[in-house]
Amino acid sequence: MNDKYNADEIVKKYMDNIFGFCINRLDNIDDAQDLSQEILLEIIRGLQKSDISDINAWVWKIAHNRYARWINNRKKYITVSLDDRSIIDMLEDGRDFFDDDSDEKNAVFSAVHSLAKSHRNILVDYYVNELLYSEIAEKHKLSVNTVKTRLFYGRQKLKERWQIIMSENKIYEKINWSIACNGSMDPERYLNRQVWRAVTKAAYEKPLTISEISAATGIPCMYIEDEIPHLLYGEALTEENGKYAANFIIHSADFTKKMVDLLKKADTDLPDKLVQVLNKYDAQIRDTGFFGSERTKNELWWFLIPLVLRKTINKARDLSGINTPPFPPRKDGGSGWFWIEEWVESVESYGSGCNSYWDWDDDNQINMLDYYWLGKYFSSNINRYFHSIDINTSFGATPEIKDMDEAKLADGIKYNLIEKTANGHKWSFLYFTETQMNKLEALISDMTKELVNSLADVVVKIHEIYKNITPKHLQNQINGVIGATIHKIIGIVCDILEQNGSLAKPDSEYFTKQIVVIRKEK
Repeated sequence: MNDKYNADEIVKKYMDNIFGFCINRLDNIDDAQDLSQEILLEIIRGLQKSDISDINAWVWKIAHNRYARWINNRKKYITVSLDDRSIIDMLEDGRDFFDDDSDEKNAVFSAVHSLAKSHRNILVDYYVNELLYSEIAEKHKLSVNTVKTRLFYGRQKLKERWQIIMSENKIYEKINWSIACNGSMDPERYLNRQVWRAVTKAAYEKPLTISEISAATGIPCMYIEDEIPHLLYGEALTEENGKYAANFIIHSADFTKKMVDLLKKADTDLPDKLVQVLNKYDAQIRDTGFFGSERTKNELWWFLIPLVLRKTINKARDLSGINTPPFPPRKDGGSGWFWIEEWVESVESYGSGCNSYWDWDDDNQINMLDYYWLGKYFSSNINRYFHSIDINTSFGATPEIKDMDEAKLADGIKYNLIEKTANGHKWSFLYFTETQMNKLEALISDMTKELVNSLADVVVKIHEIYKNITPKHLQNQINGVIGATIHKIIGIVCDILEQNGSLAKPDSEYFTKQIVVIRKEK
């Protein structure tokens, strides 16, 4: 027992100086406080055991030894494997980034690898490889002062990243996107992996450096750096002055909600106006004489509404000056734009489109089948079915089916495409000759004139929503991709009319009321 020195007096005498010693070496007030407390505790314990001749020398020997132990523990703590740990594969498989050693060790691993290469390499060389300043400077062809500066800022960034990771307990969430495009391209090849989606989503609102993308996603910089060339080649990213930005528009769930609200809650008269026009032209449409013209309005309208609105949308865009510009060429040889639909389970699908299937005879089109689908009723089974049959031989002069493979017949009945009749089977959808379709399209041209003003107003409002939601660096793509969004009007209007009873609800899992056959006349 050492009775020569009083512990309280020693603590009071050296407390401030020891803290200054720590803060000068650690550059972080929290770490300095922790280390100074450890040193003082070691001094108190030592006073009870040691025979001390020079208290000042003894105190500072403890301080230096404890500091050295602190640094050694830190070096061991951030000594992580720099080998490829297949983090990208783990991402896609939904597994954790790291082994289950400890949350802290995993956080340090993530923090180290979230640093930009310029800071990460020097930090690792200094703490892990234990190189001298001069050796690091020679290795990276830098001045010693630059090495010291990067090491200083690297420590700061490492501490910040580690604290963020530990406090947020960041968990990787799967990004559910539906990728669409116009023109000629295959955007799936650039965005079908989760790591590509995470990188581009992080850089959507504004351009970011690789380090900033890493901080936003939790993906190590070294892996982002590996993926950047692929994303640049596919033009999913653009680069300027070391910052990267997503090169496509994302239709978020919030965006879709604003679209729905525009038609369902705003002061547009489009649904009511459309019903008036359909009723006005009903008799003339039936007089064209197509097979199925005797069906009820509720059945015919499922086909007529998409057809009429698609024609009207084109006129409304012309009237509003919101036309699709020429498709831009792409680095991979394609052309056009792609965009993203953010998929959220609670948001209704209002997408719509027209799939066409046809056959040819000596380079002349013979028969064509159009499917004016709505997203909420679209069936990929029907899509595959039409690809599996010969359009020319399957559709004759009338809907009656003369000869068909039994398996194809059974599938057609299952998908609600074929009906049983007294004499056999027939196709369930509408049949037009070229002449009949031309007459119908002439009537539809007149109908669009009565609807275009109502729709043009909606198109302008949609364009305003786009401008308000789309990041500044993507504003020049709005007119290129707005068509797909405007066509959602079709699905939303059908939904409104279905809810108010103007359209009959689908009576089958496979909804086929929007399908028509157009037969080539000899």
